[in-house]
Amino acid sequence: TGTLQNEIGMRSMPGYTRFMSQGTGKVWINGVEEEAYVLYNRVYSLNSSDIQFYSQPLGLLTDWIAFWDTENNFYHVDVTNVAKPTAIYQTHQIAILDDNNHGVYKTFSVDIKRDTNKLPTHYTVNLNDPINVVLDFTRKDYYNRSTNESLPWIMGNIEGSVIKPDGQKIEGIGILKYINN
Repeated sequence: TGTLQNEIGMRSMPGYTRFMSQGTGKVWINGVEEEAYVLYNRVYSLNSSDIQFYSQPLGLLTDWIAFWDTENNFYHVDVTNVAKPTAIYQTHQIAILDDNNHGVYKTFSVDIKRDTNKLPTHYTVNLNDPINVVLDFTRKDYYNRSTNESLPWIMGNIEGSVIKPDGQKIEGIGILKYINN
């Protein structure tokens, strides 16, 4: 990879700080070099119990998205509804744009529409002010991350476009994590 700057501040609390960084890199598969997108998370914590919040079922509905468009903009979305919130894990929504000049913009207003399949395949995601774009994409595949088959918890590759306010579409790819328990 190139230098990863940890330029996206995700959470800053007295005992727990989390940064993200995105970029490009190379991966070698069977001796063949391929271009790759990179998403790196870094957590600083004085007490790991501050970030260990999955000790009980919380009734989560999560749509987590990382999306890179062909104009070198990166979008991150995390919309999570928590039916049984804890002191350190509650319902939240955030969308981030790391633009091609590495300006970072955040919104805490995200509207997600997904199809009605048990494992959704098509999404329309409105990232509101100040980002003001729509992500429209389809999930192409998935990997089941659940430890038992009854819990919908998947990760999958996505393809689609960013739709700007003027209607311009910019193609892109990314990954989706979907949890519904």
